[in-house]
Amino acid sequence: MVRQVALLESYCAVNGWAYEVISDIGSGLNYRKRGLKALVSRICSGEVGRLVLSHKDRLLRFGSELVLSLCEYFGVEVIVINASEDSTFEEDLASQ
Repeated sequence: MVRQVALLESYCAVNGWAYEVISDIGSGLNYRKRGLKALVSRICSGEVGRLVLSHKDRLLRFGSELVLSLCEYFGVEVIVINASEDSTFEEDLASQ
């Protein structure tokens, strides 16, 4: 996770964007995580203009489409840095 945060911070800094890292430790199947709740609340209240992810499946293991749909509805730009990589979550964990 440290590597992912460093990647996100570098990407945002290079692009000159102000940012806040919201992260949760735990299962990607848990929809009750504090960071996820805060993110959804901020998206719906118009506080988020851009969502930058290292990988799409880092948002949620399953159900990321719901958050991405909220982003689309509320006009939030979504950037997935490693969108073209074919590695799975399990492969990424094994490589760390």
